[in-house]
Amino acid sequence: MTNSDFYVGYLPMPVRTRSFVRVIAAVAMLLLAVVTTVVATTQPQSGTGEWSAETNIFEGTLTQSPYPLLSGIDPDEPSKPRSFLLFASGKTGVAVRTEKALGAMTQKRVRIHGQLLRRGNQFAITLVDGPEAIEVVGDAEPTDSFGKGAPTTFVGEIIDPKCWLGAMKPGSGLVHKACAELCIRGGIPPCFVGSVDGQDPGFFLMTDSSGNTCNDAVAARAGSLVSFSAERSRIGTIDVLHTHVSSIADIPNNR
Repeated sequence: MTNSDFYVGYLPMPVRTRSFVRVIAAVAMLLLAVVTTVVATTQPQSGTGEWSAETNIFEGTLTQSPYPLLSGIDPDEPSKPRSFLLFASGKTGVAVRTEKALGAMTQKRVRIHGQLLRRGNQFAITLVDGPEAIEVVGDAEPTDSFGKGAPTTFVGEIIDPKCWLGAMKPGSGLVHKACAELCIRGGIPPCFVGSVDGQDPGFFLMTDSSGNTCNDAVAARAGSLVSFSAERSRIGTIDVLHTHVSSIADIPNNR
């Protein structure tokens, strides 16, 4: 290097140094573009969930067990029934509020004030804050339920449905694991997205094998790919898995 090649910050850059910096800058920009493309294309899909910002009124039958549910009408097809999971704002469930509204009854006819969450044909409602969220209007007919089937092995992911349905993107996978665990421990009903016997993936509400809540038992497994044994049933239009919690096992080489 000659004296003319020596670069001093407050002087013009030497010609040879300037040429070298231009080459390095071009290579760095190319590498940055490649890395950005690779990272973007290998990230999990964010999903198609939607969270409406508009508060609406939903009327139907409120039940408390195993988790708070509203059995009402389908927003897309008013002639058909539809069951909705219920959430509060933040990472919390609504069991305390719905229990207060029901009193000694197991179900009542109510109007729910809240925002609609949806993903495909799965729906939920996030209640507004305050006592006006649940308006009791009368007695209700029993919600349809179906008996358990035979034990089957399911493979997929335990999720918190609020984020998965559109409150956060992505609302699944390891990148969302910590959030999902907090939501489930906060009272949001644990759900499962997965398949059985090579069928298309389905969406299921999770209980323990006796049909009771199982938040604390499954929260730590949220966001991971797992397998477990469960019997399948249904409450309203929501498929339910009576999960043998002790059978839940992580699947190696998780994403």
